[in-house]
Amino acid sequence: RVHLGSEDKSYSTADYGLEGKLTYVDRQNFMSDFNAEVETVGVVKTQMLMAKEIRTAAALFNTTTWPSGTAALYTDVSSAPWDAAGSDAIGHVAAAVEQVRKNTGLRADTMLIGPVTYNSLKLNTAILGKFVAVPVLTPSIWRQYLAELLELTEIIVADGVYNSAIEGQDASMADVWSDDYALIFKKQRGSLSMPGLGRTVRWMGESGSLVNGLDTVVQYREEQTESDIYRVREYVGELICDAYFGHLLKVDA
Repeated sequence: RVHLGSEDKSYSTADYGLEGKLTYVDRQNFMSDFNAEVETVGVVKTQMLMAKEIRTAAALFNTTTWPSGTAALYTDVSSAPWDAAGSDAIGHVAAAVEQVRKNTGLRADTMLIGPVTYNSLKLNTAILGKFVAVPVLTPSIWRQYLAELLELTEIIVADGVYNSAIEGQDASMADVWSDDYALIFKKQRGSLSMPGLGRTVRWMGESGSLVNGLDTVVQYREEQTESDIYRVREYVGELICDAYFGHLLKVDA
């Protein structure tokens, strides 16, 4: 007989929120152009999603979670970096997939990389050599066949860019995701009983439902600025269930 077992895993969610201000003057000014209330909430939501992506990048491209001295979790292949066309990227990924299998009994099925790393793979001679019979290498064909070539189900190219300058200063743009790493992992799909690297956990609150993909949207009046304030909040946390379902590759120096 096989018995289903489970154990509690502690985690926490944090209250993340931002506010957007809509003045009476702006409301009147934009009245004939668009719904200023909807757009204000949309801008706040976009900023919150960007903050979430930055937190996720810090959690996943992380040599504390995947220590450089632990061979089962981390491999440094930067001596043959992926931005070099002759790099054995195919072999590097295959070795990482096999390591996850040895660690957990399940094959890794997903690779997470940044846009610079993805563009480097497009120039890899060994990978391009596998596409000799493809008449037109469109982006959709490339993404599909690259995943199949690497024996993966999915390749996630996380391409967020953020501006670290405050409003009014010259923009200081940077990629959210470093080109130094590639994470090979078993993605958690379906129910909580299915094993995998991790999940985004969200407290639904008393209402038990989300508003615009987030928990709470509240409007209140701020008389001293003659404005309506739109506060958007969510209780969320990024949870790595087990680091051994992933393998971090250092692919550039």
